[in-house]
Amino acid sequence: MAETAHTSGQSTISLLAADGPAEGVADRLMLFGHFVGAWDVESTSFQPDGTRLDQLDECLRRT
Repeated sequence: MAETAHTSGQSTISLLAADGPAEGVADRLMLFGHFVGAWDVESTSFQPDGTRLDQLDECLRRT
């Protein structure tokens, strides 16, 4: 399994951010257009030293 390095203070959600859909799939993705809004996201990750990091983030979906 590949390891991913996180910059200190960088949230997982910010790593997943995109300016929009991949080219050529926007029309097909409108199936999910009604999910515009905000959600609370709870995540747990484990640091290289074995410590546990619990985070609460907000995920925003804009049109």
